[in-house]
Amino acid sequence: MDGSQAFKSYREKSGYSIRKYASAAGISVRSLEYYENGSRSLLSMPTEKAILLFSLLSVSIPNFFGEYYNIELSSVNDAVLAWKAKDLRVYSFSLIKKRMKARLYKMRARGRLADTDLRDIFDMYVSSFDVLEETYSENDNLSDEDYDKYIAPIFIKLKKLLYNEPGTEQLDVLYNALISCKYLTHSADLIDKDFCDLVGVSRQYLTSILNGGNDINKLRIETSLRLCQVLPIDFEQLFCV
Repeated sequence: MDGSQAFKSYREKSGYSIRKYASAAGISVRSLEYYENGSRSLLSMPTEKAILLFSLLSVSIPNFFGEYYNIELSSVNDAVLAWKAKDLRVYSFSLIKKRMKARLYKMRARGRLADTDLRDIFDMYVSSFDVLEETYSENDNLSDEDYDKYIAPIFIKLKKLLYNEPGTEQLDVLYNALISCKYLTHSADLIDKDFCDLVGVSRQYLTSILNGGNDINKLRIETSLRLCQVLPIDFEQLFCV
């Protein structure tokens, strides 16, 4: 049994007629028929629609696509492993301090943040580097632990102030995962192109998602599952917040 046949079987076992199921999901009967007869791949389904359709059947999306489409979130291929060996972070204490300070001054000059928000970020910057200067000299590299503790929170806070609107916990989860997994460059703005290639989404589109432009829930379900696989992060944690 392939994925489309299994999808139809789950619908029938749940007691839904095709018309009632389509009505409950808010899609046309014809679209549902395309998914069930294989004319249209379930992998192309928008994530938000897939979540609704599979929740009506009480079927786990990761389990279903792992079984019928070989997208196992717990496993990765050699390409993903090779990419994970990369580290895009800049660890130089002096370089991080210099670049971050320059960025904050540039934002102040351009008026990109409210004065109170800018003061909050500057306070974080000063307090973090006051602590770090007790341990590191200008020529030292930061440890992963100290980077995560003192540098990453500044990037996360700055990103939230710049782009996120109320109610965007989902973007917080994605951005925090990208930061903690070292998949952004030193500026915490530029997403690695190889990462985007593995996920199957353009860097421009994913950056727009992080900046509040495009809607992450409109990604193809295949892309959303690949995103969770490569990060890695639980599908429910990212898409059911």
